[in-house]
Amino acid sequence: YSFTPGDFQWHPQNDMPLVGFSIAATALNGSIYVAGNFSEVLCFQPSKSGGCWSTVAKGGSVGHSCGMTVYGGKVYIYGGCYGFNAQSEVLCLNPDTKTLNHVGTMPKGLYGHGCVTILKG
Repeated sequence: YSFTPGDFQWHPQNDMPLVGFSIAATALNGSIYVAGNFSEVLCFQPSKSGGCWSTVAKGGSVGHSCGMTVYGGKVYIYGGCYGFNAQSEVLCLNPDTKTLNHVGTMPKGLYGHGCVTILKG
């Protein structure tokens, strides 16, 4: 469901096409991005008519319980877990080009964590 503040109504939305657990989600430009425990990043564009799911990028190595945040118009995915192994990889999703690239490595593998972006200025 999605809530529309303008009409104070809840609207049913389409189900996610993949079954996932311990997934992460973040919002950017009116869309919701979802990753974790499957090899693709999904995008949901909500609407009063049920919304639309699409695959934005495939082939990433995004484990379950990863963290996600947004910065500079891109989605960053941190860590995650495969089996019992915490991951330290940092991935960057560019929604415009639909590419998912490795952009860094954290000093320690993490999973089950939250992420935020803090802008100074």
